[in-house]
Formats: sequence, structure tokens, C-alpha cells
Amino acid sequence: MKLTFPIILVLGLLSGLTPLAIDAYLPSIPTISKSLNTDIGLVQMTLSIYLLVFAFMQILFGPISDAIGRRKVVVGGLGIFAIGSFLCALAQSYEVLLVGRAIQAFGGAAVAVCVPALVKDGLSINQFAKAMSMIMLVMALAPLAAPIIGGAILTVLSWHYIFVLLGVLAIVAVLLFLRTIPETLPVEKRTPFLF
Repeated sequence: MKLTFPIILVLGLLSGLTPLAIDAYLPSIPTISKSLNTDIGLVQMTLSIYLLVFAFMQILFGPISDAIGRRKVVVGGLGIFAIGSFLCALAQSYEVLLVGRAIQAFGGAAVAVCVPALVKDGLSINQFAKAMSMIMLVMALAPLAAPIIGGAILTVLSWHYIFVLLGVLAIVAVLLFLRTIPETLPVEKRTPFLF
């Protein structure tokens, strides 16, 4: 894999999904609380459940990607992230929103753990440093931009559309990823996954 602008763009999109998922809906928490007729503290718990599932699942997805390859894990993770996002978008109750956020985090963890591995597998040391610096830039800017994007959506549409945007971004990311980034972990370098 050679470091090109499309690859940097796709890696940036992949690494920016989780910061967007965490921060884009923050301005809408009071609105979600009213819309779902639930306590604002419970709605804030959807952030905690996201972070908890996200952190725990990374421990599992690292060895899985070492065993079956990066592409399958990233594509599966993006698909799960999209399903969770659309479930959140359709949520008419707090419980459905909570489950949607957990599913979203499950998929997001698969993607997040594979981005550095993709870069490490497929690039030279110099390209690795350059790619990671650009990815870190996206990860630093995404939390700054996400609440602005979420707030802008909230002023024009309902909070549901913040999650629609996240789902659409995941689908776009799958298509771009499949078109741009090859499998970076050859079969002979894979490590069997032991339970």
C-alpha cells in the first residue's frame, strides 16, 4: 500500500467516526430527553454506554483482526456501526436509543482498533509516521467540529438526523474503504485467535 491522498482521506474518515459519534449528538441531549420523555441523566448514560462498550470491544477486536485480517473487521465494524446509527435514528424510546448506542460502539471499536494496524501493516516507517500524524490531526479536529455539525443539524432538522448522518458516513466509509485500501495482513502473517 502506498500513501496517497485517497488513502489518507479514507483513514481520516475511519478515525473520525468515533469522535463524531461521541460528540455530534451532545448538543441534542436536552432535546432527546424531551422527545423521549425521559430524564436527561438517562440520556447522558447513552454516552457512558458508548464509551464502555467501545473500550471493552477494542480488546477483543485486536486479536480478531490479527486472526482474520483487517478488511473483514473494518467492513463488519462499519456495517454494525451503520445499523446502530440507524437504530438510534429510529428510536422512539430511551431503551432503543441505549441499545443503538451500544451497537454503534461495538462497530466503532472494530474500526478504531484496525486503523493503526492498517497503517502499520501497509506502510514503511516514514509513511507510517506521516499517516499517523494526519490521522491524529483528524482525531483532534473531529471532536471540535462534531458539536457544531450536530447543532447545525438540530437547528434545521430533528435530533434523529444526527444519527442518520452517522449511518450514511459509515456506508460511504465502507464503499471508499473497499475501493481504496487492500488487505494489509497477509494470510501467512496472521495469528490464530484462541479463546
